Amino acid sequence: MARGRVLSSLLLAAALVLAGCSRPAAPAKGTSPSPVSPVTFEQVSPETLSGNARMWVDGYSHSRGVYGATWNGKTYLLVAWGERPSGGYVVRVDRVEDDGRHNYNVHVSLKAPAPGEPVIMMMTYPFALVALPKLDGPVHLVYSGPDDLGQLRPESREVRLDEPWNGAAAVSPLEISGQSLSLEGEVEVSLEDGHNVLGTRKVQVSAGGAFALSLPFDRPTSPFGTLIFTATRNGKPEQVLMVPVKFQE
Repeated sequence: MARGRVLSSLLLAAALVLAGCSRPAAPAKGTSPSPVSPVTFEQVSPETLSGNARMWVDGYSHSRGVYGATWNGKTYLLVAWGERPSGGYVVRVDRVEDDGRHNYNVHVSLKAPAPGEPVIMMMTYPFALVALPKLDGPVHLVYSGPDDLGQLRPESREVRLDEPWNGAAAVSPLEISGQSLSLEGEVEVSLEDGHNVLGTRKVQVSAGGAFALSLPFDRPTSPFGTLIFTATRNGKPEQVLMVPVKFQE
């Protein structure tokens, strides 16, 4: 009887050990997974657009970079490779993901022609244009391929902006916010349309600190403009960031 009880106890202990080994590991304390979810988007042909939106595409599609604007409740992203020496260059948005915290990753493929591939021998301006639901958080572009076309958020060594984006639709007053990366003191922020300075404000910044301002501006005389940040160094004005914008009619 004693031997039977010992054997039963050993079998029970072994079963408990096996059960413990098969139990899924508990998540580490202090961590909570943020599920990545796909964001629905559509490829857009410029021929389907009109008015401000079509003018915006025509104005930026030949200029290397990333541009974003909101028209009719949708966010449009334009990823342009700029001037290429031949055909065979392709820009494609593969997918857009929300990391669960309203941070959006836009995955972009860039393809160049293979050696010996037959292509049209003329200057081309490849770009991708997509429309998404209006985004409510930061956008980061992730590239695969032979190049990097930059980010949507304007940035220099001195200043990084949260808004406006490159190519944003500008209405008065223009809301501006961002962070000084290295500047200290007074910075002049002005908006021009290629002919006139439409509005100017000054803001105090400190390195590592955030800033925000509202810039009213006069009626523009051209459809496109530039937001310019100017700092004074050694007694001389120096432009530290320039942001292209499209005036909203």
